Amino acid sequence: SGAAAVIFLLLGHLLMLIDSQQDVGTSLVLTGWSGAGVAAVTGALGLGTVFVAARSHSRPSSRLRDGSRPNLTGERRVEEAHAAWRTALLERAVLPCLRSRLLEVGGEQPDRSNARTAAPRSSLGFSPGYEAPGFGSPEFGDSAGPSAE
Repeated sequence: SGAAAVIFLLLGHLLMLIDSQQDVGTSLVLTGWSGAGVAAVTGALGLGTVFVAARSHSRPSSRLRDGSRPNLTGERRVEEAHAAWRTALLERAVLPCLRSRLLEVGGEQPDRSNARTAAPRSSLGFSPGYEAPGFGSPEFGDSAGPSAE
């Protein structure tokens, strides 16, 4: 509405200079000032809304309005799930891979019977040789994953 107000004001003042179009020019000037008023009111309301939102979100989220601490069970559950995921990743993926690499360097060949694919060794002496871990859990009797023992 601010851009429309500027256009109406300019056109209105230009038409007011012409004697035959003074009535139309006056109407356009009045419309321009009305548009400027609408732009000012909506701008002020928008700025006030932004100020209120910024003020309400600037409080630290660790405390409620009455000073008590919020219920953190959801956050704790997420932290515990993340820790369990990291432990499972370490025990079922990283450590078995490292153990198999140590056995390969030591001259013994690890048992790859449960590996899905065996990557070919490169001529440079090293190839990543990724093995897919089992995606089931021990409770369901999934033995498709690499053995850590």
